[in-house]
Amino acid sequence: MKAKNLLVSQKHKILLGGILLGTSLIYLQSLGFDFVNWDDDYYVINNLQVSNPTLSNLLLFFTEGNTANYHPITMLSLALNYALGGENAFGYHLFNTVFHLFNIGLLYYWTQKMWPNQTYLPLFVAGIFGLHPMHVESVAWISSRKDVLFFFFYFLGLIQYFQYQKEQQKKHLIFTLLFFILSGLSKPTAVIFPMHLLLIDYLQNRPFNGKIILEKIPFFMVSILIGLATIWVQTDAGAVNVDAYSFVERIQLASYAVNLYVVKFFAPIHLSSFYPYPTRPFNLLVSISPLISIAVDGVLVWKWKQNRNVVFGFLFFLVSIALLVQLVTVGSTIISERYTYLAYVGLSIGVYFVLENILSKVVNFNSTLFRNGLTICLIIITLIAYNRTKVWENGETLWSDAIIKFPEVAGSWGGRGVFYRLEKEYPKALNDFNQAIQLNPNEPMFYSNRGNIYFDLGKDVQALQDYEICLQLEPDNQNALANKGAILGKQGKYDQAISLITQAMETDPNFHTAYVNRAIIYSQMNQRVKAKKDFQTALKFQPFKHEVWNALAIEHQYLSEFDSSLIALDQAIELSPEGVYFLNRGISLRLLKDQPGANLDFDQAQSLGVTVNPGYYQPVQ
Repeated sequence: MKAKNLLVSQKHKILLGGILLGTSLIYLQSLGFDFVNWDDDYYVINNLQVSNPTLSNLLLFFTEGNTANYHPITMLSLALNYALGGENAFGYHLFNTVFHLFNIGLLYYWTQKMWPNQTYLPLFVAGIFGLHPMHVESVAWISSRKDVLFFFFYFLGLIQYFQYQKEQQKKHLIFTLLFFILSGLSKPTAVIFPMHLLLIDYLQNRPFNGKIILEKIPFFMVSILIGLATIWVQTDAGAVNVDAYSFVERIQLASYAVNLYVVKFFAPIHLSSFYPYPTRPFNLLVSISPLISIAVDGVLVWKWKQNRNVVFGFLFFLVSIALLVQLVTVGSTIISERYTYLAYVGLSIGVYFVLENILSKVVNFNSTLFRNGLTICLIIITLIAYNRTKVWENGETLWSDAIIKFPEVAGSWGGRGVFYRLEKEYPKALNDFNQAIQLNPNEPMFYSNRGNIYFDLGKDVQALQDYEICLQLEPDNQNALANKGAILGKQGKYDQAISLITQAMETDPNFHTAYVNRAIIYSQMNQRVKAKKDFQTALKFQPFKHEVWNALAIEHQYLSEFDSSLIALDQAIELSPEGVYFLNRGISLRLLKDQPGANLDFDQAQSLGVTVNPGYYQPVQ
């Protein structure tokens, strides 16, 4: 018997190794991917608290919301990534991939401990979890860091709870609570943790008594605190809209969402980063979704109500997804693939035991036939997941895929338009924003972004028209205010320009572009001290803008603050060694009577294609 168990154990290690290898093959390609212009800019690139991790900034993760969420541990991990690798996306993708692999191991271990007599359940659940295409979004998307991180702490907590049930030692319950807190501070979805503990009590047939209630009180208290913090943050950010649909419509949408999650579990096709809400009036499938849900649940209750494993699995799924379906409208998607990262664990367990009950009559679960069938299924979803991962290579691939799947969604056209503008592919960007505006002519962001393209192209008349339309739709749009002000500044209308830009700052005191635009106008007005101050403020918000360091250095030069200009130019050159920066530093060195140093910079500027006045090689008289 021992020899047989050892053989089974060795086979399991090989199969688990195969799952880990398959998962690695799926996601190692992401190590060469870039950031995408969907929240990655808000989470990392343009996030001052992440890019400038001072103690005060790190503390803000715990005292304020970030990107309409409350997840300070996740933000701390992104700040660590930034400290180690800056804006190189490699480290962020590596972190997500490694933690996903950790999570597979934790899930396998927990499942094995919970069902020690189930030979293939741990492999089935771990395989589905690691390889399922619906989980690609949670791993390949940098901004979904919160998923892999909260799951990691979540299952460390569940493992500790298993140890508590086994040994009845309070230290394990304390560790369970600690890991739950860390999970909740990584992603608020973890507030359902106490409900999963109660489900485990049900599975283990623990008597429901005062002891169970008392030991769960601290967990429910933590859930309430994290939930209140999240509601406050999301409501303040405008992410929650309780009036978008009637109560009946919300029931229909919630049922439709749950049904869609189940369908995608079995048939992960037509996947998308964005699933729009059904349009009114709802089609028949959406309208009768509550009836479909009731019918399916009825069959499950009637057929398997005595099977605690089946009941546990499906309730685990429903509890996991309950806060994520659209009973209260949050965001603009009916479902999100990342929401299945935890939920599919329960669905996998429930499905396994249903299949065991049905198939055990015709096939032995320990047979080669079953193992081969399971292997083929895992290979199929591995191939689908591998191809799905490619979508997350960059903003173009992401938004192009979303456009193919749902071309009627204006936001996807706008997202790709932003990517093309950042890549300076202006004709493509204009085409996408024209399409976005045609689909949704009442979205101010589209006019603001199209105005930015015209602004970049020097087409001030068209840019001004778009900014004015944007401001008609959204009078306090800070981008339109700041850039309209910049255009008026170019036209010499300085007072109007400064008034508009100052209004943009009042709307968003941390708006980097507004300070830069006002500084440029002050510079044009020869108000050097004010220009210097605004450039300095802009750099507090985005200290890695090399062109702003160079602009600040020029203001220092006008004010004869040559030592300060050298400091600014050193920063600019460190960030981006461009020829004009060496030229400007050479000028400062020359004026400081360091002609040899100046000449070295002038030589470097010329080697980089910048023309240098021959007179600069002569000392200042």
